[in-house]
Amino acid sequence: MEGLSSHLKELWEEWELRVLVLLSLTVQIVLIVLEHHRKYRPNLWLQALVWSLYLSADAVAIYTLGKIATRLAQMRRDLGAAAATAGLDPDAQMIAFWTPFLLLHLGGPDTITAYSLEDNELWLRHFLRLVVQMVGTMLIFFQALTGSELSVLSLLIMVSGLIKYGERVYALRAASSEQFRDSTLDPPLHCPRILEEYMLKKAEGYDVTPHVVIEVYEVNAGHNSEADGNLTSYLVLSIEERDTSLSILKDKSFHVLFRVIEIELGLMYDLLYTKAIVMQKRWGFTLRTVSILLTVMVLVLFSLSDKDKYSTFNICVTFLLLSVAVFIEIYALFYLLFSDEAVCWLKDRNPAILDFVERLQPLYKRRRWSGSMGQYNLLSFAIKEKHLACHQILQLLHVDQKVLKFLYWGNVKVTNFLKEQFMNFLKEQVIQHRTFQGPSVWDHRGHLTLKGDKWD
Repeated sequence: MEGLSSHLKELWEEWELRVLVLLSLTVQIVLIVLEHHRKYRPNLWLQALVWSLYLSADAVAIYTLGKIATRLAQMRRDLGAAAATAGLDPDAQMIAFWTPFLLLHLGGPDTITAYSLEDNELWLRHFLRLVVQMVGTMLIFFQALTGSELSVLSLLIMVSGLIKYGERVYALRAASSEQFRDSTLDPPLHCPRILEEYMLKKAEGYDVTPHVVIEVYEVNAGHNSEADGNLTSYLVLSIEERDTSLSILKDKSFHVLFRVIEIELGLMYDLLYTKAIVMQKRWGFTLRTVSILLTVMVLVLFSLSDKDKYSTFNICVTFLLLSVAVFIEIYALFYLLFSDEAVCWLKDRNPAILDFVERLQPLYKRRRWSGSMGQYNLLSFAIKEKHLACHQILQLLHVDQKVLKFLYWGNVKVTNFLKEQFMNFLKEQVIQHRTFQGPSVWDHRGHLTLKGDKWD
C-alpha cells in the first residue's frame, strides 16, 4: 500500500505542471466559446458557468505560475553547484518556457474582460497583478532560461503576454465608472430638463454655474438616488440631435427600431465588458498585430528547432500552447471583423470588405440578444408553490430564500405585438415630453400606469 502511494505521488509530481498548464488553457478555450453565447442566451446555468470560469481563470494561471517557480527553485537546490554551471536539464527549461503563456492566459480573451460592471472598478488591482506576475516571469527566465535555446522564444512570448495583459488593464480602466463618465460628452445646458432645473435654481436665488448643473444631471440620470424619488434617464443629446433622431426613426417599423436598439446596446456591451475599446484605437490594433506576429513567429521557430532532447509529452504540451494561442488571436480578429463596430468603420472606408463580410454573415441574421425578458413570479414565491428536498439544510445555511428565488425566475419571449405596442407608446412619450404637454413617463416612473389603473 505504501509503495502504491509512493508511486502515485511520483506520478503526480511528474504530471502536475502539465495538468495545471493544460487546465489553464482549457479554461481559456471554454470561456471564449461560452462568453459569446452569454449575450443572447439567458440561461441561468450558462451564466453561472461563465461566472465560475471567469473567476477561476486568473486563479488557475497564478497558481500554476507559482507552482512552476517552486518546482524550478527545488530543482536548483537539488542540483546545487551543478545548476550554476551546467544549468537545468532540457525538460526543466521547457517547463520554464511555459510561464510566458500564463501571461497570455491572464490577459484573457477579447470577448470578456469583465463579468459585471463592478469588475471594471478593479483595474488597479489587475495592474498591480500585471507588475507582480511580470516580475515573477522574469525571475523564472533568468533562473532557468538564460543561455538556453528557448530564451529568445520565451522573450517573444513574454512581450506578447505583456501586450495582452496590458490590453485587459486598459479596457478595465476605460470602462470604470470614473473614466467612462469622463470620456462621454458633457450634457448640453439647453437640454429641457437641465435648463428647467437651471432656471428654477437661479429663480430661488442660488448662484448657479454650468458645472453645478452638470453635477445635478449626473446624480439624477445615474443610479437610484434617495434624495430624488423620480429617476430620470437621458441620453446625452441636444434638442437638435434628439429631433434629428426622431425624424429619422418616426416612420420606421418597430422591427427597424428594435434592431437599432439591439445594435446600440450591443455596442455598449462591447465597450463595458470586452476589449472592443482597445481595438478601436490605432495603437491598439498595431499592438495586436505585433502580438499575433510574435506568436506565429515563435510557433514557426519552435517547429524548426531541434527537439530531440525534450520529452515527447512536453513537446506536445508546448505545441498545444502555441497552436491555441495562434487560434485565439485569429478568432479575435474574426470576432472583430464580424462585429457591429467593424460595420460602422468599414461602411465609409472599405465597402468591398463590408460586402464580403455581409455575404458571409448578413447583418439582419446576427443574434444580438435573446429576444426575451426576465420574469419573476412574486405570487408563486409568496405562496411557496415549489419545494426543495434540502430546504432545511439551506435554511440552516441562511441561503434558502436566495435559492428559492431562482425557482420562480424565468424568461418570456418578447413578441412582435409587444414590440409594436412598446414602440408606439415610446414615440408618444418622446413627442409629449418634447412639447412639454403634461406629465411624461420620463418623470413619473410607474405613476401613469397606476393612475390609469385607478390605484391612486
